[in-house]
Amino acid sequence: MDNQELRTLITLCGGHTCSSLRTDQVTRWTAQGKMIVVLCEQSYVQERQDKYWKCVELGIRFCSPEFIIESIAQYQVQDYGIYEEEPQQDDE
Repeated sequence: MDNQELRTLITLCGGHTCSSLRTDQVTRWTAQGKMIVVLCEQSYVQERQDKYWKCVELGIRFCSPEFIIESIAQYQVQDYGIYEEEPQQDDE
């Protein structure tokens, strides 16, 4: 499933999508109890580790696309931990 298909599916199920976020939006949305999830693959967070950690501090979650598909299929938000994407630690 490509990004546009995922966006359509999310919208059809009552969710909202956006292509970019500003810090003030994140603060406002999290204060309203809204969940912010970036759907991505592990390579995305690996290549953007500095931004990743800043976003995590703001309460943003990074999950594989399967998170949203499974949440919709099960009619409930699934456990983030199963689908969460994190940068791999370099073993030096």
